[in-house]
Amino acid sequence: MKKHFESITKTITFALLLLAFACTKNSEVSKTLRLAIWPSYISDEIVKNFEKETGIHVEVSNFSTNEELYAKLKAGGNVYDLVVPSDYMVQIMASEGLLEELGSSFDSVKSNIDKTFLGRSYDSANKYAIPYAWTTTGIALNKEMVKDSVSSWKALLSNKALAGKVALLDDGREVIGAALKSRGLSLNTTSDADLKTAKAILKQARSQVKLFTSEPYLALSNKEIAAAQIYSSDALQLIRDGKLKIDFVMPEEGASMAIDNFALPKGTKNKDLAEKFVSYVLAPAQYKINVESRLFGPVVKGLAAALPANLKDSQVLFPKADRVSKLEQMKDLGSKSEEFDRIWTEFKAE
Repeated sequence: MKKHFESITKTITFALLLLAFACTKNSEVSKTLRLAIWPSYISDEIVKNFEKETGIHVEVSNFSTNEELYAKLKAGGNVYDLVVPSDYMVQIMASEGLLEELGSSFDSVKSNIDKTFLGRSYDSANKYAIPYAWTTTGIALNKEMVKDSVSSWKALLSNKALAGKVALLDDGREVIGAALKSRGLSLNTTSDADLKTAKAILKQARSQVKLFTSEPYLALSNKEIAAAQIYSSDALQLIRDGKLKIDFVMPEEGASMAIDNFALPKGTKNKDLAEKFVSYVLAPAQYKINVESRLFGPVVKGLAAALPANLKDSQVLFPKADRVSKLEQMKDLGSKSEEFDRIWTEFKAE
């Protein structure tokens, strides 16, 4: 009888240990925030400080295009708790039921955002997304390799001195958009004639292109390329690093401007952790550190006054009205997206 009692006791003890272990593991899982964000788009210091202050681990994943992020969410599986899609992709994801509504718990966070960036057409009530940062697309030039003036998309895509020395973003909307802009057309056009023009421009420009990449740093560094289509924040980081003599050109025909946003994937189990992270990152003191580190366009109100003079006076972070008037946000193209995809696929395959 004694042995039988000891056996039961051991069984119960073992079961309790298993239960405690399972609870611990579940607690660890619930304390992990899975963030999907563009490369080099959030300060490591901010993430580490947040983890230290809250005990919440942040698991950071990167994606190179909005379409890549869209495909991952479309596939399902609840792989992320917080994502950072651009404006037009917020609209697409929300319309397809891929995003959770933010709810009232995010209202206090929205109060930190400059009204200029709220109520945009892609999410007019900011029901699904909170602006995080903005960037433009432009041209990075290695000044040691480029002697001619390259001040436009037209020059990047046709200057024979750059043949085989150009990197374009691995992003169909951005590349086709640059071709359209080079002819003074909207990057959101759905006109068959305009798209035929873009296709012809890209066909002629194919010999210019060495590679497609959303991270051209290494190729610029080893002089594999002389010029690259690039996001403004990435270009400014390259210039600050000082390892290369880089110029960043805002093309004279204009360019794309993207507002990138925090959003919640449908089915996230960690909305409370996401809210804590977003509140932390968009608090003015933390956001200032982030802007100074990642050099993206700020969306938090009143931040410009707190930045050092070299950033406060930056024509990239704070472009003048004549430049702003030439910037264009991408929009959901509906069924015409398929035509853009065809043009892009054919261009890369040539």
